[in-house]
Parts: sequence; C-alpha cells; structure tokens
Amino acid sequence: MRLFSTESEDCRNVSVADAVAASCAIPFVFKPVEIDGNFYCDGGMVSNLPAWTLDEHLILDDESWVITSELLPPRIVGYSVGYGPVRPKGGSIFSKVATTALFGAADLNTRGVAHHVRIPLPTDVGVLDFDLPAKKAITDVLGSRLFATEIISTRFRELQFLKLVHLEAEKEIQKMVDQDNFRLRSALVRTINLSESDVAGYHLWACEGFENDADNFLKLSRKGTLIGSCLNGEPEGAYADLTKPEGKHRFYSVDKGPRLRLITPECRKWAMAFPLLGPKLVRISVAITFDCDVALGDNFNEVRLMLKKLSTRWLSN
Repeated sequence: MRLFSTESEDCRNVSVADAVAASCAIPFVFKPVEIDGNFYCDGGMVSNLPAWTLDEHLILDDESWVITSELLPPRIVGYSVGYGPVRPKGGSIFSKVATTALFGAADLNTRGVAHHVRIPLPTDVGVLDFDLPAKKAITDVLGSRLFATEIISTRFRELQFLKLVHLEAEKEIQKMVDQDNFRLRSALVRTINLSESDVAGYHLWACEGFENDADNFLKLSRKGTLIGSCLNGEPEGAYADLTKPEGKHRFYSVDKGPRLRLITPECRKWAMAFPLLGPKLVRISVAITFDCDVALGDNFNEVRLMLKKLSTRWLSN
C-alpha cells in the first residue's frame, strides 16, 4: 500500500488527479492506474479507513483528535450511542457480507485510535452514480456538513459538561466531608459496538481527575459492571462502597483475573455510576462515573443523591 502525499519526496511528480484516480479504482469495476511504472487500485482493499497515517501526529500531541468519516446508506446510519454507526439487524446473508466487506475494515483500522471522532455521513448516492444531478449532490454535501458539525459540537458539549460537573461535585463533597485533601475522579462512558447494534462493552472516553492513572480511558466488558447495572435495571444509579467486602466484590467481580485490581488505584473508597438520560439521535455518552479516595461514612447517601442530581444536568446540556 502506498500513501500519496504532497509532503512526500517520492510523490512530488505525481499529480493529484492520478492519485485520486488510483484511490477510486475499485477492483473489478475500474482499471488499475499506472503511476511510476506500478499499478494501483483502491486502497480500501487493504485499509478502508487508514487512520494509522496520523500515528506520527498523535505521538507528538496525544491530545489531538482524529476525525474520520465514511459514506453510508441512510438505512445503516443510526448514530445514537457510541462513536460509530449502528448496523441494522436482519437482512440477507449477501447484504451482511457486503456491508462487512465495505465497512468492516473501517472498524478494525480505527479501533486502537485514541480521541477518535467518527462521522458516518448518510447518503443514498451509489458508488457508480456518475450522472448524479448537481442539485442532489449539493443537497447531500450540505446535509453531511450539518450532520458532521452536530457530532463535533456534541463532543465539545459533553466534554464541557464533564468539566463543570466534576468541579461542582468536588466543591459539594468538600463541604460534606469537611476535608480538602482528596481526589475525585469523573468519567463519561460510551458504548463499544463490535457487531450490529449490540453493546459489547463500555469505554471511559473522557476523564477528569485521573492524571496518570493506569485505568485512564479504561475499557470494560458489559456484564457485571456498575455501568452496565445503571443502564440495565438500576436507573437511579449503581454504587459500590469499596471500604466494605461486599462493595469490593461487586466492583471487582467483573474481572476474573487480577487486571482490574492492578490498574485501579487502591486508595479509592467508593465508586458510583449514573445513566445519562435524554435524546439519543446524536450523542456519545450513555453514563457518567465517579470514584474518590475519601470515605463518606454517614454522608454516603447524601453524596449519591447529589451526584445523581448533577448527572441530570445532562438533559439541558
């Protein structure tokens, strides 16, 4: 696979038109394009969404966002929870194979990318619609621009929501426990969808107060977690008092091995998770989590109610 770039020395003599033509040369549909004596076809056969080309930039600035997009039929796009499109259930074997062939590689090539914002752009324009009316093309472009703007704006809003809730929660806990020296951690949670629309797990995609903790941006399985409980059966919130054996058992039982115990700070005294209710058309987060290294004692329920109330601010976010 070859990456064509105007910044690359070996591409200085390659025209943009030839590079684009080669990238569009879908096997068995278009002839390969000859460049510098070699024949090239659509790179999607190897890497459908090559976010790996940005690895160097991510090393220099690990807070950079990676924004990717792909064109999907409207029936496939259901950008409700998580970063990616939700695939429809059902359909013929052929349609499932075709969907996997066209879009599955994109999932694989971006799964390890941090700070990834994926924007599926809905369109009913086909790959071979060369006689598309200009009006239709312009309409689709404008619609996609609005959709992409909404997704990026949503990310900004959710990050701002987390910062504000985290700061206010710190102030309230400080008043209740009458203690200054403690560390609260807060995180927004997104779902991980590996097949169709089924939730495979959860990802702490935005974190406050984690500093250099090993469980920063932690990924968890769906079953047995506080997050899973608050989203499936405990809408008032799920919690674990880590100063008590039953609380520790509830929190750590999700992991059959020692991994979770090894990467999470031992000093934490409690953990809570609350669902983020509201419209699901364009959003990233489904829940918010809190944990802290200060014991709450008789203030446990008061803190829980306070954090639950703060999480409802999501509705007006």
